[in-house]
Amino acid sequence: MLNAFFELQAAEDTLQVMNCYRRTSPLYTISHRDPVRLKRVLEDRQLSADSKGAGRLYENGILVDPVHLAALERFKEMFTGVDADVDPYALSLVLTSGYLRSEIRVIRYAGAGVPFAYASAPLIKDENAPQHHLVMYSDPLQLRRLRKEVDLKRRDTIFLCRVAEGGITEIGPVYALHPSFCFDCLIDRLQTYHIRWTSPLSGERSAVLEEEFLRALVDHYSSYITLLSNVHERKIVLDAGAMHYTSLISPRSAHCQCQK
Repeated sequence: MLNAFFELQAAEDTLQVMNCYRRTSPLYTISHRDPVRLKRVLEDRQLSADSKGAGRLYENGILVDPVHLAALERFKEMFTGVDADVDPYALSLVLTSGYLRSEIRVIRYAGAGVPFAYASAPLIKDENAPQHHLVMYSDPLQLRRLRKEVDLKRRDTIFLCRVAEGGITEIGPVYALHPSFCFDCLIDRLQTYHIRWTSPLSGERSAVLEEEFLRALVDHYSSYITLLSNVHERKIVLDAGAMHYTSLISPRSAHCQCQK
């Protein structure tokens, strides 16, 4: 399937791969005796990475699988919320490069019935591929188990999601990991916040989770030039009909032994 940010344009003896935000020059040029036919083949949503000649196109991010395409399409929709001074062409390239090299993992300490459609392995192979962990838990003490699940030296991210009785009760916070990150500090601080504002809850809670998770990825890949997500070191507390947005929740606690 064609990357959501790319378009194909047939020329005399080549097929040009264009970015939809800059159509003046191709990103890639593919020589072919029948570029019109090749365009139809590559636009076929059934073309897999195992098809003849398709492997290199997947490696370059021109073609993607259905899971990655769905996320890229959602990223593209989010561009309407990006500040006008952010170059959409550059942002689309950063998102494509970063996302297709990333692993999206779901760690379930609870909430086995909560759906999440965007777990994926890296499409472009990279031994240093970053990992982004969606962590579903019910008791904050369960987060201590993350010490064995994540590598703090990799500077990955964790996105927390609290559940109770199979349903989502809190979305976020998301934190960037680093070698001195302390999970005991995090556990001590998770309930230290105040509500900054409230909005109505409409739709499924899992849809809110997916939206915030994908927004957080856009912010991460853009080095926070975009600020789309509401849960960077903050969380959304959900009740029957409302979403309550919290203040900053620092992952550092003055009460933790790591601060002594």
